[in-house]
Amino acid sequence: MKALYALVRMVIAGVLIVVAGTVAAQQTYPSKPIRIVTGYAAGGGADIVARLFAEHMAPKLGQSVIVENRTGAGTNIASEYVAHSAADGYTLLLTSNNHNLNSLIYSNPGYDPVRDFAPVIELVDGASLLAAHPSAPFQSLKELVDYARLKPGALSYGSSGVGTPVHMAMELFKLAAGIDIVHIPYRGAGQSVVDAVGGHIPLVIGSIASMKQQIDAGKLRPLAVSTAKRAASLPNVPTLAESGFPDAVHVFWFGVLVPTGTPPNIVARLHKEMAVVLAIPAVRERLDAIGLSATNGGSPQEFEAMLKGDYAMSQKIVSHLKLNAD
Repeated sequence: MKALYALVRMVIAGVLIVVAGTVAAQQTYPSKPIRIVTGYAAGGGADIVARLFAEHMAPKLGQSVIVENRTGAGTNIASEYVAHSAADGYTLLLTSNNHNLNSLIYSNPGYDPVRDFAPVIELVDGASLLAAHPSAPFQSLKELVDYARLKPGALSYGSSGVGTPVHMAMELFKLAAGIDIVHIPYRGAGQSVVDAVGGHIPLVIGSIASMKQQIDAGKLRPLAVSTAKRAASLPNVPTLAESGFPDAVHVFWFGVLVPTGTPPNIVARLHKEMAVVLAIPAVRERLDAIGLSATNGGSPQEFEAMLKGDYAMSQKIVSHLKLNAD
């Protein structure tokens, strides 16, 4: 019996040591660099947002905040990586609408959007921008629609990948307009914009952030934005709604998630610091300049509710368009 009691005491002592160590780790968080992982390529809207927040969060947290671009498989690679990372607050996922969508269009995305993640904060929302190469045989959205109806399948457009928000925005527009334009998915916004500027594809859809510089330089012609209201950074570009396609209105969002099981106090700390960054006037101005709107920094619970609504909408889109990425 003495041996049994001794064994029990050893087990209890071991558990207490582990618990004490865990509590201490939480209390000293963060004690090493933090990574923000995104499935989008460098130069796109998600990358710009990630780096903007990394820059401002680092001094507040007292640790380096590193942005890591893990592109591929419509952002599934990044999501799967974070889903299987330690739930300790040191690996964050900056994602968008496709976080839910990919679980519906891929048979094995490598993660479950609800089971594997805990919401931290919704950061921004914004419009998708449809643009054309200056040599394209249309000057406006109406002319594009007329051309596409006369020559179904003759045009193509580039996007940052299958299942990404901009892909969904374009497919909704095609459905509303009754046109057939071939989709050419890329491994990120950067290369799709490069090919559009080079005239290799006549159309490209992406975030305003990924194309604003090329538009200002006259290397791309903006045709429309996907939101119900015009973008502050492109006030002369019409919306799809005012162009006669209200059913094509689509808004994309960027938010931060962590692996399920991340301690609540760490989630609360991350949320607090990101909400503080959102309130900085210079940050909001920077976001406005690239066509993104800062949120009010709502709670993780509010973000969770939004995610549930977004998932339901994604289900409708997938069912209606019969989308499958496999």
